Amino acid sequence: MKKEIKGLIRQQRMVNRLEENGITVRLQKRVVSVTGCRWIWGGHLADATVKSRTRLEIQGNTFPVKEIAKHYGFKFDPVHSVWYRDHRNF
Repeated sequence: MKKEIKGLIRQQRMVNRLEENGITVRLQKRVVSVTGCRWIWGGHLADATVKSRTRLEIQGNTFPVKEIAKHYGFKFDPVHSVWYRDHRNF
């Protein structure tokens, strides 16, 4: 229990340091794929299967911490201009 609390405190300190330097840290849910679309009259979506992933994202002035982000397994998403790491890899 104490290890979990210490880990959360350490993580919050890291987030605070990043945010002080203009870097935003957040959990974001992104859509991965949409399949099984069924449409009804008028072009309205009746049913679909949506797969999404929750990932930790950092964005902002990330150039100074680029190598650190790579070291911790973050990857760059050029479409959204963020560094991310999948939720299951935390």
